[in-house]
Amino acid sequence: MASCLASAPFNEVRGYYLQPKEKQLKVSEFFKPERFIRSTSVGALIMSTAIGVGAVLSPVAQERFNALRDWSRANQTETLVLLFVVHQMLQSSRAAALLEAVAKKAD
Repeated sequence: MASCLASAPFNEVRGYYLQPKEKQLKVSEFFKPERFIRSTSVGALIMSTAIGVGAVLSPVAQERFNALRDWSRANQTETLVLLFVVHQMLQSSRAAALLEAVAKKAD
Protein backbone atom coordinates (compact mmCIF):
# COMPACT_ATOMS: atom_id res chain seq x y z
CA MET A 1 0.00 0.00 0.00
CA ALA A 2 2.85 2.36 0.84
CA SER A 3 4.47 1.88 -2.56
CA CYS A 4 1.18 2.68 -4.32
CA LEU A 5 0.78 5.83 -2.26
CA ALA A 6 4.41 6.87 -2.80
CA SER A 7 4.26 6.43 -6.58
CA ALA A 8 0.86 8.12 -7.03
CA PRO A 9 2.11 11.69 -7.55
CA PHE A 10 4.53 10.50 -10.22
CA ASN A 11 1.73 8.60 -11.93
CA GLU A 12 -0.34 11.78 -12.02
CA VAL A 13 2.53 13.74 -13.56
CA ARG A 14 3.05 10.97 -16.12
CA GLY A 15 -0.67 11.05 -16.95
CA TYR A 16 -0.49 14.81 -17.44
CA TYR A 17 2.40 14.58 -19.89
CA LEU A 18 0.85 11.67 -21.80
CA GLN A 19 -2.35 13.56 -22.64
CA PRO A 20 -3.14 13.84 -26.34
CA LYS A 21 -2.00 17.26 -27.57
CA GLU A 22 -5.40 18.11 -29.09
CA LYS A 23 -7.25 17.39 -25.82
CA GLN A 24 -4.61 18.56 -23.35
CA LEU A 25 -5.99 20.14 -20.18
CA LYS A 26 -4.36 22.96 -18.26
CA VAL A 27 -2.45 22.05 -15.10
CA SER A 28 -5.17 23.53 -12.89
CA GLU A 29 -7.87 21.53 -14.71
CA PHE A 30 -5.94 18.26 -14.76
CA PHE A 31 -4.76 18.12 -11.15
CA LYS A 32 -7.78 17.89 -8.86
CA PRO A 33 -6.81 17.06 -5.24
CA GLU A 34 -10.10 15.34 -4.34
CA ARG A 35 -9.97 13.13 -7.45
CA PHE A 36 -6.30 12.36 -6.81
CA ILE A 37 -6.89 11.37 -3.18
CA ARG A 38 -9.93 9.24 -4.01
CA SER A 39 -8.33 7.38 -6.92
CA THR A 40 -5.04 6.90 -5.07
CA SER A 41 -6.62 5.56 -1.91
CA VAL A 42 -9.01 3.24 -3.76
CA GLY A 43 -6.23 1.98 -6.07
CA ALA A 44 -3.84 1.39 -3.17
CA LEU A 45 -6.54 -0.43 -1.20
CA ILE A 46 -7.42 -2.68 -4.14
CA MET A 47 -3.78 -3.52 -4.88
CA SER A 48 -2.82 -4.17 -1.27
CA THR A 49 -5.91 -6.33 -0.75
CA ALA A 50 -5.15 -8.36 -3.87
CA ILE A 51 -1.53 -8.89 -2.85
CA GLY A 52 -2.52 -9.78 0.71
CA VAL A 53 -5.15 -12.30 -0.40
CA GLY A 54 -2.67 -13.77 -2.87
CA ALA A 55 -0.05 -14.12 -0.14
CA VAL A 56 -2.52 -15.93 2.11
CA LEU A 57 -4.02 -18.21 -0.55
CA SER A 58 -0.90 -19.08 -2.56
CA PRO A 59 0.46 -21.70 -0.12
CA VAL A 60 -2.96 -23.35 0.13
CA ALA A 61 -3.40 -23.39 -3.64
CA GLN A 62 0.12 -24.73 -4.13
CA GLU A 63 -0.60 -27.61 -1.73
CA ARG A 64 -3.79 -28.45 -3.61
CA PHE A 65 -2.11 -28.32 -7.01
CA ASN A 66 0.77 -30.47 -5.76
CA ALA A 67 -1.73 -33.04 -4.45
CA LEU A 68 -3.58 -32.98 -7.78
CA ARG A 69 -0.31 -33.40 -9.68
CA ASP A 70 0.72 -36.33 -7.49
CA TRP A 71 -2.70 -37.94 -7.95
CA SER A 72 -2.61 -37.49 -11.72
CA ARG A 73 0.86 -39.03 -11.92
CA ALA A 74 -0.28 -42.02 -9.88
CA ASN A 75 -3.56 -42.41 -11.83
CA GLN A 76 -2.70 -41.61 -15.43
CA THR A 77 -5.57 -43.56 -17.00
CA GLU A 78 -8.16 -41.91 -14.77
CA THR A 79 -6.60 -38.53 -15.47
CA LEU A 80 -6.88 -39.05 -19.23
CA VAL A 81 -10.51 -40.17 -18.93
CA LEU A 82 -11.32 -37.18 -16.72
CA LEU A 83 -9.67 -34.76 -19.14
CA PHE A 84 -11.53 -36.35 -22.06
CA VAL A 85 -14.87 -35.99 -20.25
CA VAL A 86 -14.16 -32.34 -19.38
CA HIS A 87 -13.14 -31.69 -22.99
CA GLN A 88 -16.35 -33.24 -24.28
CA MET A 89 -18.44 -31.17 -21.88
CA LEU A 90 -16.73 -27.97 -22.97
CA GLN A 91 -17.11 -28.82 -26.66
CA SER A 92 -20.79 -29.59 -26.13
CA SER A 93 -21.29 -26.27 -24.35
CA ARG A 94 -19.48 -24.37 -27.11
CA ALA A 95 -21.52 -26.12 -29.80
CA ALA A 96 -24.77 -25.29 -28.02
CA ALA A 97 -23.74 -21.63 -27.67
CA LEU A 98 -22.79 -21.51 -31.35
CA LEU A 99 -26.11 -23.03 -32.43
CA GLU A 100 -27.97 -20.57 -30.22
CA ALA A 101 -26.07 -17.64 -31.73
CA VAL A 102 -26.79 -18.89 -35.25
CA ALA A 103 -30.48 -19.30 -34.41
CA LYS A 104 -30.65 -15.75 -33.02
CA LYS A 105 -28.89 -14.40 -36.11
CA ALA A 106 -31.37 -16.24 -38.37
CA ASP A 107 -34.35 -14.65 -36.59
